[in-house]
Formats: sequence, C-alpha cells, structure tokens
Amino acid sequence: MTTKQKIFIDSYIAGGFNATKAAKQAGYSEKTAYSSGQRLLKDVEIKVEIEKRIEQHLTEIGVNKKAVLEQISNLAFADIRQIFNEVGSFKNMQDIDERTAAAISGVKFTTKKNEDGDYEEVTDIKFADKKGVLEILCKHLGLVVEKHQFEGDSNINLNVRLINVEPVVHNPDTGKSDGDKR
Repeated sequence: MTTKQKIFIDSYIAGGFNATKAAKQAGYSEKTAYSSGQRLLKDVEIKVEIEKRIEQHLTEIGVNKKAVLEQISNLAFADIRQIFNEVGSFKNMQDIDERTAAAISGVKFTTKKNEDGDYEEVTDIKFADKKGVLEILCKHLGLVVEKHQFEGDSNINLNVRLINVEPVVHNPDTGKSDGDKR
C-alpha cells in the first residue's frame, strides 16, 4: 500500500467518510479528487483496511451488534412504573434499574409556586421514543415489510425488501455513475 493510500484511509476515517476530501488531503489533484476517492474506495486492499479499522475502533469503545440491540431493547421495553417507589414517589436515580434508566432521555427539576403560595419541587422525566425503537426492532426481526405505492397509468402496490444494496455514485466530472459500462 502506498503512502498516499495510507493517508487517504486515515483522512477518510477521521474526516467523516468523505472520499473527495480524503483524496485531496492525500495529495490527489483537486480536479480528480472525486473520481480518485471513489476509485480508492473500490480498491479491495483499501476497503478491507477501512473495514478493519472501523471494526477495531468499535470494539475498543464496546460497540457491537449485541450492545446496540440491548440498548434498543432497553428503550423498547422500559417500564415507566419502575421509576416510582411503593408510595408513588420518584425513586432515587441510583435505585432505578438499568433498563429503565437507559430509557430516560431527560430529567428536569424546577421549582414552582403552588396555589397556597408555597414553593414545591417539580420533576419532569422524559422517556425515549418507544414507537421509534419498536419500529427499528421490528424491522431488525423481519416483522415489518415496507410497502411502497407507485402511481402511473395504473396503481401498483409492491412489497420491497432491500438487502445489501450498494449505493450508486454519480461522478459529475465524467457524467457517469459507477457501474456504467459506457
């Protein structure tokens, strides 16, 4: 692997996965940076190195499929009743179970004047959006099939499931898209 390719990989990962910017930083010309970046991303050795480094970084910070699904599960199945004690007051935060605590997206403490003129503490607890995480979980488990409607001379309903779709990248310099045989 060349020095330019190594710099491209470093810049691509550090720069938010922008191939054009990474190619420029690696020393490829401004004029050909877009096409150079796209070509470099298709290089098997570079692709493998990028994937390896991303996987290594995710492992270092403890992110894996199991951890992500556990967090989605925590958000989806948290029970709001778990934040209250036997008499109906809020539990201390350290007494809330891990699943429920993970689903809390915000806590706001305010002091308000009540009808008697006394001040009282008000605690607002906001939970994560259950509907959104349940949709993610259902899609992951294959419980949801997306339905798209296309209109033309006649209405056609198609059920579409996309698996391992490679994005098509259009190169404005050449007017071609990757995969074009022109």
